[in-house]
Amino acid sequence: MDYMDAVVFVLNVLRDFGLLGPIARAVGWFIALTWLFYVLYMVYAGYMVAIRSGARIRRLTRWALYPVVGFGYLLDVAWNCVFGSLLFWEWPWAMDGRSLASSLTRDNHPLKWTFTRRLRSHAYDLPSWRRTQAAWWATYLNPFDPGHV
Repeated sequence: MDYMDAVVFVLNVLRDFGLLGPIARAVGWFIALTWLFYVLYMVYAGYMVAIRSGARIRRLTRWALYPVVGFGYLLDVAWNCVFGSLLFWEWPWAMDGRSLASSLTRDNHPLKWTFTRRLRSHAYDLPSWRRTQAAWWATYLNPFDPGHV
């Protein structure tokens, strides 16, 4: 059995059990939310680069960006809690080895459970698969906001 036969076999099994539709929808949502997350990050990065460069940002522009940045932040935390946990095989609150109950402190509040924080925590680890993965993600984030990760 070669690779394509295995893929066809798995797809047929999923179809027979009625799981192909839900899995396809889940993959579609993952792709759409990842794309939206990346676009919102680029908006945020452009805003932060403008602020750091000393540009004067008018009040109307700031007010227009607040809902976009706020929604992007909530999507960041949600994406990190679900997909970031799967990618790095750890919960956001356990990045430093603590349990959920002991990690709900001021320095590890749920509002700090962003994907960037996870990447930064692993970017300077000892050589490991998590460090390699954090470096890979940084190649897609740092061009828009140098030093982001």
